[in-house]
Amino acid sequence: MKTKPISRISAAILGLASFATLGVAQEAQAGTVTSSSTVAFEDVTLTLNGDSVVELFFDTVNGTSFVDLDGNSDDDLFASGPLQCPNSLTGSASATVPNGVSNSGATVDCTTDFVDTSNFAETEMTGNQGQANALGAYTIFSDDIPVVAGDVLDLTGILNATVVAEIEGWSPGETKTAAADFLGTYEIFLDDELVFSGPALDLAVALVNENGIETDSIVDFPLDGFDYEFEDSGNASIQFSAREQASSSIVRGVPEPSAVISLAVVGVGALVSRNKRKNSAK
Repeated sequence: MKTKPISRISAAILGLASFATLGVAQEAQAGTVTSSSTVAFEDVTLTLNGDSVVELFFDTVNGTSFVDLDGNSDDDLFASGPLQCPNSLTGSASATVPNGVSNSGATVDCTTDFVDTSNFAETEMTGNQGQANALGAYTIFSDDIPVVAGDVLDLTGILNATVVAEIEGWSPGETKTAAADFLGTYEIFLDDELVFSGPALDLAVALVNENGIETDSIVDFPLDGFDYEFEDSGNASIQFSAREQASSSIVRGVPEPSAVISLAVVGVGALVSRNKRKNSAK
């Protein structure tokens, strides 16, 4: 039983990761900055040759919540697993300070032949200065599966996801950011070598220095295009991961150049993710 860590991360998450380069405010600000990401995969099955259900393991790991606002800070994390189906596993994290909160969580339920999963990340800030971040993630994987050339491994299910970024009360002279990102990956390995990557499942939205709300969603999206026919024999395994991140910040004055670059990357990530999803649906 083994896992293979994800080696790539979406452009939007890279942008979010560098929010820490922003300074902290020195003067009071009004308004609210919020961001959130919620995802659910329903009726997920992994079958070999259409009828043999592959036994799965799972982690709910790398879940964190962090908020640093007006000189007050709090953080929390969750890590649990691995556990083999059929079981249910849940983790959650919450960080709270005056005028700021960050929450995250992840759940995997495979008490039946179907696997139902969900995870979320959310932040809200109404204080003067600071930043908040939340991450909720899980990984599903299999042990080695003996296969021969011509065997077909197929992942099916339904995806629903929503990402939201909102800013209220921004005015010139302030820097306020809100961003949310979701990324799901599916990979097949043969004798520890990557042989198949499913279509990217991702969403990203961001708001920078403007009042308003940005949302994007995936509704009842079928997991098509995830079947793979092996060309060689060997020991196969799969990894399926979903993670989301929500981030927000409040800064007084003009941001540093590195912060501007980070925020631009988030915006580009949002556009790229929409194009990827549209292409995968064709």
